[in-house]
Formats: sequence, structure tokens, C-alpha cells
Amino acid sequence: MKKRLLINAIAICGILLTGCKKKNNNTSTGEPADPLDLGAAFNAAYYPKKEQNKVASIVEGSTEKMKIDVALNFEGTAEAWKELAKEYVRLCGGIVDVNIISELDTAGYTDRLRIEEANPKTDWDIVQGNLMYDLAGHCINLRTTINSTNPYASNKVWSDFLEEKAYITDVSGSTDFTYLLNTENLSTAWFVNTAATTAAGVANPNPQTWEQLIDMLEKLQVAGYKYPLGLTLTKDGINASQFSWLLRVYGDYYYRSQYKYTSKSFNALSKTDEKFEYDKTAENQEGSSGFTFSYNRALTLMLDDSSEYYCGANSAFYRDFLTQFKKLAKYIKPSAYQQSFIEVRSSFMAQKDGGGFEAPQVMLDYTGSGLSFLSSDALKGHLDFFDYPTIESAYVESGTLTRDVGGNGGYLAVLNCHNSRQTKLNKDFLQFVLSPYGQTIYYKALSERNLSPKGLTTVQNDLVVIPSEWVSFFQTDKITFTGLADNNKFIDIGVVNFFSSSKVDQKSVELWQKLLTTVDPITVDQFGNDWYYCLRTNWSTVASEHSWQEDSWSSAHFEDPNYIKD
Repeated sequence: MKKRLLINAIAICGILLTGCKKKNNNTSTGEPADPLDLGAAFNAAYYPKKEQNKVASIVEGSTEKMKIDVALNFEGTAEAWKELAKEYVRLCGGIVDVNIISELDTAGYTDRLRIEEANPKTDWDIVQGNLMYDLAGHCINLRTTINSTNPYASNKVWSDFLEEKAYITDVSGSTDFTYLLNTENLSTAWFVNTAATTAAGVANPNPQTWEQLIDMLEKLQVAGYKYPLGLTLTKDGINASQFSWLLRVYGDYYYRSQYKYTSKSFNALSKTDEKFEYDKTAENQEGSSGFTFSYNRALTLMLDDSSEYYCGANSAFYRDFLTQFKKLAKYIKPSAYQQSFIEVRSSFMAQKDGGGFEAPQVMLDYTGSGLSFLSSDALKGHLDFFDYPTIESAYVESGTLTRDVGGNGGYLAVLNCHNSRQTKLNKDFLQFVLSPYGQTIYYKALSERNLSPKGLTTVQNDLVVIPSEWVSFFQTDKITFTGLADNNKFIDIGVVNFFSSSKVDQKSVELWQKLLTTVDPITVDQFGNDWYYCLRTNWSTVASEHSWQEDSWSSAHFEDPNYIKD
């Protein structure tokens, strides 16, 4: 029933939004306005000047009022975005509209984005690009725009006042495409209620290893906290948000060592690679000298269970990975497959039911959520946080670096399915959003509404007026960003998903829910076997989509890294 209602809601939303960009015949020609006074703390050299506003020239010749549709996974920040939209429209003299589409929840957004991405007549303009199937195929390369002048910062060169991570998509330096604009410096953290750990006799509420984490959860459960670990196992949680972070961080942790065998210069006979040296402590191994990646060899590792290098779904290697997660099952609420990320967060922050005994005492969240937790009456004075624990396993070298998800956030992208006038307008709005002026408007709106940012802006911080307590909160040595786990291609080659195949994504959700909740529970062995069967049966579709030979996964071709198109 819920599924049908969601589909109906999406359909209704689509009816309301379809075609609305071209239906408004209001041809207002208002004059550009002066900026707001942001106070002495704002650097006056970065105020926008109304004579430099380009919107009138962009919309000139349009017979209908133009509109920008901003459709993001706002996760609680939509009201601040509405303030941004309001100020942009005011600065432009009201000759354009900005529509903030915030009706869809997190899970609904991903499904709807996939529909809009494939729709050449979509009204959506600015989207969250990291959730797209084909970012490069459907979005604008913003690299030239980044290096142009920004009219919302007194025509200073845009890239000069952005951090590089705002616009560098490929940290290896092999390409200079900019399909995403990252608006935030993101990190994630494990939060813990220290009132509960003290009551449970936990000596160390900041576990450094996986076993220490399990020990803390066990003590909390014995002390009466029924399900102390707050994780969501909804479709969205597994595919895109909180639980997916765990899968990606530890998928990278386990499988980064397999780079030894996937380099194009690897000699299968001598098992050596003179051009590339694997470094378990490297933050950006993918950018290392001599690093290359052969999909042919990686697929052999993941699909050919007759290969001596095999470490795929039904191998002892992968089952050890699954076993680490299985240890968490008894501490997760049995209905976690029905509990959204926002609901888990609210339960942790409120600490209500049964004096807190029904609420989670440990949860994984954006580091910025700690600002909200600190303001919670239930957690005030009882909040601590820690970084991803290391896993001690025979399959992971001791001292292997745990890399993070995040690093960047916001992930703004411009859909490449509109006329040149609309594209110019969409780019202009992004220049406003990622300017010192626009970001100050945004952070002011967040603070006035007691909303927390996930991280600090990628516009140079000293140019944006940000509450001092927020700056000091993010300046911690407890959480360090040590490289991006998502750079590891193995995550998308059978560890977590399979070349963004929707059928495989669906199976992944089903298996993780069964492994970690009471939904038709399965064993680690069952998971491994079912996952392997799913990957192999979906391989032909993936191969066809990439124009790869169907037997590319075979170890018979392991010595030829160019057997498939890399």
C-alpha cells in the first residue's frame, strides 16, 4: 500500500511540476537591486554590484518569464535554500523565478531523479549529481564557468575564492572536468551518549577498533539499552545514506589491497608490478605514480571463482567482510528496515522512550549533526564522537588506513537538456549560491532557524560570515578526513553494487535487510551465494551496456589487461 501511495504522490508531483517553466507569461522587467547590508564582519570587496548583474541580458528575447528549478536532496536545509532563492530573485529585479522543489523525501528523491535524468523535457535544472546514474552523460561541464568572473563577488574570478575541492571532481588529475560543484566540506562521525556508556560501565566511549565498538554495544545492551546502535536499513539507507557509508568505507578498507593485482603493468607470472607500489597508508592511492586500473583484471577477481586471485561474493575474503557486519545485527532495531535516517536521528537526539532504553545510544551521522545534538536537552553535556574504527582481520593488513565518505558535499550539477539561455541562467544562479555573499545569506538562514549544516562551506571560510561556535565545532582533531573511500572502483564492481545496475541495487537492499534484521533472516553463507548468483546473472546486461565482451571476467584473459575496453 505504501509503495502505491508513493508512486501516486510522485505522479501527482510530476503533474504539478511538468511544463511549469514555460507557462508563466509574466514578463516583468524590474531593475537589479542593491545587495543587503551583511554587517561589518562581511568583506565589502565581495559584495555584488547591481550594474554587473547579467540576468537581464540572459533573459533578453525570452517571451515568457524564466524559472530555475532547484531539485536537491535537501535533508532539512530547504528553508535556507528558499532564502537563497528569494534573495537571488530580489537582486535580479524579479525578472526570473527560482522554484525550490523539496516535496520528496530522501528515498523518493533518488527514484524521481532517475526519472528526470532520462527525461529530455524535464523542468529540473539543478540537481544532486552524485546520485545520478550518468553524470557526465547528462550534465554540463562547468570547468570554463569556474574560471570566469563572478558577478556576485564584484566580478572577481570565481575559482580564486573557492577551495579547490569545490570544483575538482577527479583528484588524480587525469581529467579536468567539473560536473559537480561541492558546496560543503563534509565528514561523518560516530556519536555516542556518554551518560549511557557511563551507566553501562564502558571505560572507553571512543573505540579505536571494531571489536572495541562491539564490546561497547554489548555492555550497553546488557545494561538495558535494548538496541543501542542507530542504523537505518531502508532502501535509501543501504543505497545512498547512512548504512551505505559503512559499506563503502569498509568495502574500500578490505578491497584496496587488491590494487596489487589490477594494475595494467602487473605481471601475472611473477606476481610483481615494477611501476606501482601498493601503500596501505596512502590517502589517495589512485593518484599514486604508476597507478592504473584494469577492469578486466578486477572482474576476474570479483566474478571468476576458479581464479587464484578470486575474492568475490562467495569467497572467504568477502564472507569475512560480511561477518564483521553480522556482528552488529543484535544491536540494531529489528524494524530498522522501516526506520528512516531522519527518524533514527530524531530518536537519538530526543532519547525519550523508556528513559532512553528504547532509543539508540550510538549512531553514525554527518559531523555537522553534532551541532543539533549539542542543543538537545537529552544529550547536552553527554555527547562525544569518534572516527571509524579499524577492523582486525586476517584479510586486511594491520595498519591499513580507513578512508572516509564525504570530503565534499552538496554536489550541485546542471542538467544538460535545456536551451542555451536556460543553461546560462542556471550557471548564473550557481555563481550566486557559491559566492561569499550567497553563502553568508545561506548560513545566516540556517542559524536563524536552528538548522545545522553538514559541514562548512567550500567558499573560502574567511570570506563567509559563519557563527563562531560552528567554526570551532568543526575544528576538531577527533575526526580527520583521510581520503575518499569512493575512489575505490571495487565498491561498484561487486562489493556494494554492480555498475549502478538497478536490479542489483534492489537485490543488495534485500540481502542486507535479511542479514541484519528480522526480515526473513539469512546467514553469511546464504548472502554470499545469493550475491554471487545476482552478479553473474546480471553481468551480460552490464557487459552489453559497456560494449564489453561477455567473457571478460574469465581468468583466461587475466594476463591481457586490455581485453575489454578500460
